[in-house]
Order: sequence, then structure tokens, then C-alpha cells
Amino acid sequence: MPTRLDLERRRVEPAQRGTALLAHDALSAVAIGLAAGKTAIDLPVAHKPAVADDPLAAYAELDIGTMLGSFDTPYSTEAKEADRSFNLKVGATKVSGTVLLPGETFSFNDRVGAREQQNGFRYGGGITAGELVDVLGGGICQVSSTLYGAAFFAGLEVVSHRPHSRPSSYIDMGLDATVVWPDVDLKLRNPYDFPVVIHMVARQGKVHAEVLGARRPYQIAFERELVEAIPHKTIMRDDENLRAGAQVVSQRGMRGFKVKRTRKIYQAGELVREEPTELNYPSTSEILRRGTNPSGAAPEAKQLPPLRDPAAHLRIVQ
Repeated sequence: MPTRLDLERRRVEPAQRGTALLAHDALSAVAIGLAAGKTAIDLPVAHKPAVADDPLAAYAELDIGTMLGSFDTPYSTEAKEADRSFNLKVGATKVSGTVLLPGETFSFNDRVGAREQQNGFRYGGGITAGELVDVLGGGICQVSSTLYGAAFFAGLEVVSHRPHSRPSSYIDMGLDATVVWPDVDLKLRNPYDFPVVIHMVARQGKVHAEVLGARRPYQIAFERELVEAIPHKTIMRDDENLRAGAQVVSQRGMRGFKVKRTRKIYQAGELVREEPTELNYPSTSEILRRGTNPSGAAPEAKQLPPLRDPAAHLRIVQ
């Protein structure tokens, strides 16, 4: 068997020599042994050498016993979200197992590839021009955001990062990371003198990411402050299928925000570095549908609930 990364147990399983039972000779040995009244019979086996083509052989002595940082985000397991959930699992699988040597840079787009059907992706809910629509690979930004959260608390260097065009329901503002193939990328660099490994999995309604390595030099704090709130616009659209005079909210509006985010890095309880960043989240327009058909359908009784503003101050420590 070749070298294998057992990320669930945070260890490396080195390559092992294989063993195979010689079936024909074993049957003969059993028949002869039984005829002779033996209670123990040695069965013949053949030993196979470790595989010659072992892509992870160089990492056989890799120490991944320590979690440097981790992050979780929730996702819906409803049947109507099945394709989006599928994309989350595809993306997490593509990222998991990435080894970053000291000084090496990770590119999300290079690792995951084009969001195309031939690359394993389906149509799912995503954000385009500030609106929720179905796109190929919809949901992949949740994978990049979850990874970014883990990398943030692991102390990885952020080489390239862009927040979403609107706050996300599954992650706090300031910890999200949007990606768009091929132009908008998430790039992370390993600043340590030891390799790190990314472990990701999406299952049972949770995307989980962690960065593993030999040791954890720092404790990391995330601090966020809302600097300014920006009012949202309202867009009215005529709907010929809706009963005249009826009005339905098809997308709730949300104010935009200017945010100050700071990563504080502690060593042995002492603050050693601060990394402040200003982020902008444009407002999300509220979209209303206005009925124009006297014989059109009545609006659904259930309406979209209003979106809540995020907390003015937030601090998370790992």
C-alpha cells in the first residue's frame, strides 16, 4: 500500500509491503493437513514490495498531529438544496489533502479547477451581481470561506482574498472569501518552517476545515467592528403571473457595511502582531414583484423574513 494521509486521525500511514494468499497452494496445504489430523496449518503467502509509484512517499515522516486552526459553517440538508450540497462535498474533497511546504502558496482556483459539469459540479444557489441565482458550482464560495476561516486562525499568510458582494448567512462578515473562476482567487501562504496540511470535509450539514501541522506557535483573535452602514435600494418588478394589486418580496434587502477587521496574533499570552484590514460590503437591493394580471395567482401566504443586521462588534479567539 502507498503512503496515505489519515487526516481524521491526524497522522501519516507509511507505505507497507503487501501480502497475498497463494490460493491453490493453500487449498492443497489445508487438504494435506486435515488428512494428517493437524490442528494448525501454515498457509503459503507471497510478499509484495511497497509500490514503486508512491506520490506521498516524501511525506512519510510528516508531523500533522497538531491542529493550527479550524472553522465550521452550516449548510441546508433539505432535498431542494441537494445540488448545492453536492458542490460543497466536491469542493471540500478537491481541497482536502493539500500539503503546503514552508513558503509555499496555495491557490484555491488552481486546486479546485473550473466550475464546470465535466469537473464534477452541478447548478446550485450562488450570488451573482448581488442576487441569489442558480449557477454552475453554486455554493463553492462556502468552501473557500470555511477554508479561509481555518487559515485565518491557523496564522497562514493571506496573499489574495476578496469578501463577498453581500454578507452571507453561513459565516460572519470578515471571515468570508469569495472565489470566481478564473479571476477571483483565494491564495494562502505557509509562513512556518514546517509543512502544513489542509483537511476539509462536508457532511451532515456542516463544512469543516482545519489546518494541521507539527505545532501551533500562536493564538489568534478575530476582531470586527462595523464602521458605517449603507442603506439598501428597493427594486420593483412587474409580474404578469401574479394577481393585480398583489405585492411579493422575492429578495430581502440588506444594508451595506464598511468593516474594520483585525487579526491579532499572540505568543505565550503576549500580543506580537496586529493585522488590520478594511472591508466593504455593498448593500443588497430589496426586490419586490408587483402583480399586473387580474386573473393571476394569489401571493403565497408565507413571505421572506427580514434580514438581521450583524453585530456591531465581534471577537472570536482560537
